Amino acid sequence: MAPLLGQCNGGIAHAAGRPGTGSDVLGFDDEMSRDHDWGVRLTLLVEPAGLDGLSDYLDAHLPDDVHGHPTRFPLSNDPTIRHRIDIDTAERCTAACLGFDATSRIDTLEWLATSSQSVLELTAGSVFADTIGTLTEIRRRLRWYPDDVWRYVVATSWSRLAEELPLMSRAGIRGDEVGASIIAARLAGVAMRLGFQLERIWAPYPKWFGAAFTGLPRASRVRRRARSDVACALLAGTSTSPCGGVRTPLRRPTLDSATDCSRPGARTVPRSAVLHRATSDDRCPHATRHRCRHWQRRPMVRQRCGAHGTAAAPGCDQSSP
Repeated sequence: MAPLLGQCNGGIAHAAGRPGTGSDVLGFDDEMSRDHDWGVRLTLLVEPAGLDGLSDYLDAHLPDDVHGHPTRFPLSNDPTIRHRIDIDTAERCTAACLGFDATSRIDTLEWLATSSQSVLELTAGSVFADTIGTLTEIRRRLRWYPDDVWRYVVATSWSRLAEELPLMSRAGIRGDEVGASIIAARLAGVAMRLGFQLERIWAPYPKWFGAAFTGLPRASRVRRRARSDVACALLAGTSTSPCGGVRTPLRRPTLDSATDCSRPGARTVPRSAVLHRATSDDRCPHATRHRCRHWQRRPMVRQRCGAHGTAAAPGCDQSSP
């Protein structure tokens, strides 16, 4: 490409790279990626004066293939067999991708209206040449949010977790297993996106979201937990807890079961197990039934059994505060 551009009109100053769409831009392309939209692709950014006739010139001089890869081929959204050298100015290229001109000052609303995948389409991929400096400058501008915008974005993710987290257990208590599982999976996605934000790395679109997450510097600490929790959420009749681990099937407490409040992320356990615990060495033997705040809708009052000096269950007639 460089020799062709050097011979056109005495040489054209340009930036050449592989931004845009495609798994190869993100570095996740594989054998399946080559069964569609595959071939030699390039983006050329030139000054407005260099646009005239450049596409026709390249079409007339490009070879049919480069190292066995075609230079002219159709795309999924364009069946025309033609070269896929995208030629544009930096201003128009960024406006088409982001919705605004990233070569000038980016205001707060523009940052907040931009998806991370759109930014990746300009900042990922290789840069082969940049004699005019435009692509390099665009990538510098889009490296990450300004500090105040970044803090706001992180805060909104934490806020979303705080707002929706109670809904998961509430749906489970109501017996809505499907709803609780959907909320759990969505919360896992929010938490993973928060991981990208804290690492200051742009997150890709859903197909490569998980693969990119596993490459985050601190992802190994939570990857196994996230995998087990999301898998649990997808199993029929089960849900997850942000406290970790797989939980038993969600169901409403009945006369034959009770809710164990010994730790966050309450789970339903058989009534016999509760009675067994209540008569063990560390529980009051006077206890005949175990209730918790999920049933009574008020905090459990912790009491001591005056006769045994052990933790007393509500209802023990010998207990004292």
